Amino acid sequence: MDTTRLGSKGEVCTTSQAHVFVTNFDQLIACCDLAEISALADRSQTGKRLPDALYVHISALPALERSLQDYENLARQHLKKLEGATLVKFSTDQPRVSYLSYPDFDTDAHPALQWSVQVDLVTSQVGVRNYNSTDNPPVLHRKETFVTSDYPLYQPFAELTRQEEALGLLNQSREIGTREGWAKRLTDCGIEIQGHVLACPTSRTAVISQPKIDRHKAALVRNELSKPVRVALEAGLFPPETTFFDYGYQMTMRVADK
Repeated sequence: MDTTRLGSKGEVCTTSQAHVFVTNFDQLIACCDLAEISALADRSQTGKRLPDALYVHISALPALERSLQDYENLARQHLKKLEGATLVKFSTDQPRVSYLSYPDFDTDAHPALQWSVQVDLVTSQVGVRNYNSTDNPPVLHRKETFVTSDYPLYQPFAELTRQEEALGLLNQSREIGTREGWAKRLTDCGIEIQGHVLACPTSRTAVISQPKIDRHKAALVRNELSKPVRVALEAGLFPPETTFFDYGYQMTMRVADK
């Protein structure tokens, strides 16, 4: 990946995909209380909480508590313009806010990260990482956790996650965090994803083992009713006009035919 470190005097980001232009950096007042940010992240009803960060879709920012919104606005002041960001990452182990771009968030069930911008609220440094040139970028899972429940695609996202959980596809999450790792998991499980629905690949030829049959134990073709059926008929256990099947007998009988 390409990494660009931006200085504190209005340098311009050269990563065109990020569309980020940096303004003058003023020294921030020491207002970054990580304990408070972590507490806000813990009780947030919006976003995906991981041990060291809270991830929120850009559309869900208004649903956050006002303090988190102000914190994000503080970071955004370092950027003249930010276009194409999909998620906002609130780090809880360092005073940093990051903007992540997943251009195919709505259409790809597990979209790949294209670029990220990190804003350090203490040093006033901005970093840009470009993932376009990597063959194995990070990918997203559980997309419904990043958005609010009224997001237009919330239900398809949630249903896909439910299906994946039921099949154990999301187990050992460290193994599926990249495009290659996720592709391997799907291949190993013989699963494809079409849109936001799981499917079995039609091109895959299933190998079905033929069981060994002990022919001497198998049913033989008979020209008369079996003894259990004869006894049942003699005892009048079948109502009149009842049709029944006697396994091994060569025709279907009705009680009236006996």
